[in-house]
Amino acid sequence: MEQLSGGTREQLFLAIRFALAQEFHRRGVELPLVMDDLFVNFDLERTEAAVDCLLEVASGGQQILFFTCHEHVAAMFRKRGTEPLWLPGHRAAYDALKPEGENPAAQQQAFIANSDDLLDDSAS
Repeated sequence: MEQLSGGTREQLFLAIRFALAQEFHRRGVELPLVMDDLFVNFDLERTEAAVDCLLEVASGGQQILFFTCHEHVAAMFRKRGTEPLWLPGHRAAYDALKPEGENPAAQQQAFIANSDDLLDDSAS
């Protein structure tokens, strides 16, 4: 293990998590995978491959909760058809979701600038 780079080591740990979840599933135990900024030591190629792998595992029915503060990672998921859910207090919800080329007044009306408002029915 000590001979592996940080990114390679984390790829190995990710593979082990997938194998454990699959083994639990085989035994009738359904457990979600919870991951928090898993890709911080991955280069771009590894990150892209890991996003594809996570989505493939999820498409097989595995529940995955993936947390990140990196908008480029959220964009990778969005590019693959998985829309991020912004947690309350995250102000990038407006910037990341606004359509390009629209005037600012239309953007303010069409998108919620503070994701706290996403949970508030009266904001719409």
